[in-house]
Amino acid sequence: MWRLLGILAAATAILTPSVSLANDDLLSGLWRVSGRVATFDFSVTCRLERHGDQLGGACLEPNGKAHPLTGGSIEGEKVTWTHQGRFLLKTFNVVYSAVLHDGAMNGELNAAGHSGEFTAARM
Repeated sequence: MWRLLGILAAATAILTPSVSLANDDLLSGLWRVSGRVATFDFSVTCRLERHGDQLGGACLEPNGKAHPLTGGSIEGEKVTWTHQGRFLLKTFNVVYSAVLHDGAMNGELNAAGHSGEFTAARM
């Protein structure tokens, strides 16, 4: 009987997801990202997909224009992702750098030489 309980406890420990797998669930999914850069307020919906320490997906503007992520990384609670943007015929990288804490993100956005702060909440 004790041997069987020991085997069941070992199997449970092996099959229980680790903290890093649980963090996958905390990051992957839809996020409402809102903030301000220079004099412009912005709000986009980003679909983030975690693949180990890399991040994929896309961000969608309210007008329906999609911006596939061109890069993304995860280091502990620090999350960074990039997509291309366009304004007045100029194309540039939009870089989000945030800290994931308690299921929400706070961070800084850099685009075309301008920076601002943003928050992100799961949808």
